[in-house]
Amino acid sequence: MRLNQQAFATALRETIVWSTPRIAPDNPRWCLRSEELRPPHDYWKESNPGLLNCREYIRHVTTARSRLVANEAPDASASNRAGRLLLVDYNISNHNEATELESNGFFDWADNPPWDLWVCEIGDTLICWIPLVFIDVVRRSMEVECMGMLDWVTADLVQRGYPDWLPTYKDGG
Repeated sequence: MRLNQQAFATALRETIVWSTPRIAPDNPRWCLRSEELRPPHDYWKESNPGLLNCREYIRHVTTARSRLVANEAPDASASNRAGRLLLVDYNISNHNEATELESNGFFDWADNPPWDLWVCEIGDTLICWIPLVFIDVVRRSMEVECMGMLDWVTADLVQRGYPDWLPTYKDGG
């Protein structure tokens, strides 16, 4: 996807439309890792969704989701859009399983959030939508993640080279 504001807004809407009905706070490991979007990696284990992330997997997830939600009407209610955007620099994970343990499996052993929440990629940074119900889980996980690979989207990102419109997507847009 060529990232511009319109393409990002579409990808975010598709992420929210797909993910919202699947949210189950009592099942953080699997509720947002749907089989239909599972990245095609070689070392898949039924018991653990962990993977070493890459551009190809992100593209697979976002393309498959776009196809699957093409005919679904978005639920415009604010409660369904409530959440935050998370940046994940998947190239600097140390794979120590700290975020997986802290989040009860919401993050995998390689510090990836569930793939149903992947919105797009900017450079080597994955952008994810985090539903309101999982924000505290992510916040606690950020405290134990020691490499600095997880960060919320905030206004200061413009200074770090991200698009100036990105921080405006509060609560899903």
